[in-house]
Amino acid sequence: MISVTEAESLIFQELQSTQTETVRLSEAPCAILREDLCADRPLPPYHRVAMDGIGLQFQAWLAGQREFEIAGIQKAGQAQQTLPDPRQCFQVMTGAVLPLGCDTVVPVEEIQSQAGMAQINPALSLQMGAHIHRLGSDATTGQVLLKANSAMLPPQWAVAASIGATQVKVSALPAIALISTGDELVSPEQLPLPHQIRSSNRYFLASALAQNGFHRVSSHHFSDQKQELKNGLATILAEYPFLILSGGVSMGEFDYVPAVLLELGVREVFHKVRQRPGKPLWFGVGPQGQCVFGLPGNPVSAAVCFYRYVLPALWKMEKRDFKIKYAILVDKYQFNKNMTCFLPVLVNYSESGQILASPLPGNGSGDFASLAGSDGFLEMPPGPCEYEVGKAYPLWFWQT
Repeated sequence: MISVTEAESLIFQELQSTQTETVRLSEAPCAILREDLCADRPLPPYHRVAMDGIGLQFQAWLAGQREFEIAGIQKAGQAQQTLPDPRQCFQVMTGAVLPLGCDTVVPVEEIQSQAGMAQINPALSLQMGAHIHRLGSDATTGQVLLKANSAMLPPQWAVAASIGATQVKVSALPAIALISTGDELVSPEQLPLPHQIRSSNRYFLASALAQNGFHRVSSHHFSDQKQELKNGLATILAEYPFLILSGGVSMGEFDYVPAVLLELGVREVFHKVRQRPGKPLWFGVGPQGQCVFGLPGNPVSAAVCFYRYVLPALWKMEKRDFKIKYAILVDKYQFNKNMTCFLPVLVNYSESGQILASPLPGNGSGDFASLAGSDGFLEMPPGPCEYEVGKAYPLWFWQT
């Protein structure tokens, strides 16, 4: 049986990077850029007023003038106006172009306006150029604003939109098939019989994929009938480059998934990992390079294996940078097996910002209800041992 590290290494060795595709900006949530995006003009593209108030010439104020005639209003979105006389001022709005002839802005809080005149607070200490966002102070024309391999999160969307990048080159997301197996499973809208349970793994996996920007996902279910499973998987292998199965990978009489996949030409890379939960994890590669993950059917095992192996594989395929976080164990925990322990935890933060993890009790790999109260899981080294309080361990969040 291989270790967690060996399993991850074997998976990564088999991965092929996704292709590049050009999509509309609106179709690129969470996608990974495959090109640099550069400023098409200076940012800001003009001297921008940073506060509501008046724009004036600093030399007039420096010479002692404190009352200015208001020559007009410069609104945001209005073409630049010109100050007719240095003894006058313009009423200016946040975001507006600074009127030509003005070089300083006085905030509205420091002004008393009456009968077309603006009286400046005599106690105000004013600096030349105050409250002006200078042309090009954020970026120059041609400057790289978003580098290739950046994730298109909301701030990146805003930057791309601001430079007119309505079409972007990104990593093509693979079409993913989610497949559950088992005679005991019924759909959530059905009333299960005493010997049945409602299907949950596909819903967990679909939600986790969507949260990470993978939306080209289909959902399938097959009973514990070998021929039905073989026919269904043959069709799916012909259509999808990435398969995630849950259930049917253990040693039971009706756990047909490994045998059926081998019959369909899927090469087994490994089966079983020295870990708890998730020991029966299966991984293989199809005849056309399809990635095939066989997750255990127990919900906690499926969840842990998805976040520890499947999601990092997808990230690596699309060239997404990701860093493992670490959390400090705050309560002692005893584990008596010579295998990696994936421990569900509740997360808090210290006053200094350190991540603190408290173990959550559970009733084994089938206790999916306990996951709803957890924030993720720690990856603990093989036991048997009592894990040390105050030590940091790798943390895998449910919300990435």
